[in-house]
Amino acid sequence: MSLTLPQSAEGRGISQSSRRAFRNPWVLGMLGIVVVFLSVNAVMISLAYAFKPELIDKDFYRKGRDIEQTIETRRAAWEALGWDARFALPEAAAAGRTETWRFLILDRSGEPVTGARIHLLAQRPVGGVEDFGVPMTEALPGEYVAHVAMPLAGHWDLVAEIVHDGHTYSKAQRVIVGDPPGR
Repeated sequence: MSLTLPQSAEGRGISQSSRRAFRNPWVLGMLGIVVVFLSVNAVMISLAYAFKPELIDKDFYRKGRDIEQTIETRRAAWEALGWDARFALPEAAAAGRTETWRFLILDRSGEPVTGARIHLLAQRPVGGVEDFGVPMTEALPGEYVAHVAMPLAGHWDLVAEIVHDGHTYSKAQRVIVGDPPGR
């Protein structure tokens, strides 16, 4: 004895043989994918509007000009001083190893500049998480030192911020720090 469905009940269930679109599992699956895609995009768009990162400053032009003016003022003041300032760094700086980093300053006549407050900033060009700053102390007249352990290998921008006689100057240099010893 075989069981057969009446003709009227055949099109009511979900089946691949159903001729009605919303009863075919393939059509329902495709619709489900579209609904999930649109839902995820709607959530992402709403989160983007709710938590704006404020990457663009509303007064960027004026602030940029102020920064440029500060840089030009410091550069002109530096050139007027006629100082010779440079970093004296270890030959093969390596990440993770504490080393003595030196900064030397001589005035126009070749005499050491004493009594300056110097802060060494180390910044990675690719990000700011590992950036740090350390004060430098005057070890000898015109020679300022800091004991530094660079956290990562790669390119670093060193900036010596110099405060002397109430004026602020800066000197920058890019360095490459090698891999840690034993690597």
